[in-house]
Amino acid sequence: MRRSAAHILRHRRSIIILSILFLATGHTQSLGKTMAPGPVQEIEEEDAAAPAQGALSMEAVSKYLWRGAMMHDGPALQPGLEFTRDRWSAGLWASYNIGGGPDRTPGLSDLYPYLEYCQEVPHLEVLSVTAGFTLYTYPLLYRTPGVHRYSPEASVGFSFAIPGEPSLTFYNDFYYGSFVEVGLTFTQALFMGWTMEVELVADYSPQERHWTALMLRLTPAPNRDTPFFLNIYYQAGVSSGYDNALFFGLLITHDLF
Repeated sequence: MRRSAAHILRHRRSIIILSILFLATGHTQSLGKTMAPGPVQEIEEEDAAAPAQGALSMEAVSKYLWRGAMMHDGPALQPGLEFTRDRWSAGLWASYNIGGGPDRTPGLSDLYPYLEYCQEVPHLEVLSVTAGFTLYTYPLLYRTPGVHRYSPEASVGFSFAIPGEPSLTFYNDFYYGSFVEVGLTFTQALFMGWTMEVELVADYSPQERHWTALMLRLTPAPNRDTPFFLNIYYQAGVSSGYDNALFFGLLITHDLF
């Protein structure tokens, strides 16, 4: 399940910060709620230029599913690299299949460079709009005749900084058509400062004119800074041709600067 390194690290930092707050105060706060800054803090934040950031990630997953489709019914390694400056993000994401057998072709199956620009809507700061471009490349298909070995895709997404962090993203692949994704993300306090992040994503295919799959991700996190996270995924196929699948991921993240 592809997510940019910045997306991964942003949510992991939110989990860690929230778990510390839960432990210190004993009160549950919604992920979408933040303390209002004072006048001095607002001026400092407006004047200070956002520094460049670099992030690395690596996730080992037991299966590789993407947009409801089973891409590799076996383990895969999925590294990510992203650089962010102000509202711009550029990165590279890949998936390397491990193991052979039926429907299990080993090797580098996916390599995706991408570029994104995110902007808050003026006078409506809870709404952000992100425009993106991704070039999907499929190294395992380079020697396969009659198939697209690469596929450019443009996207535009809307996200809301309110409880539940609802998002709506439209994708248009130049070869494979359009796609719609709806998402929600919540964080729930557990015990001993631990929290649980819950992400729910629904996929819709305009070509097929129906919902295709529903993906659930659970990520428990401790109350200390750690680069290691366990992701628990469950996909429910909504329409024929899309499988039900339970799989797991071990994620490692690292800030470069």
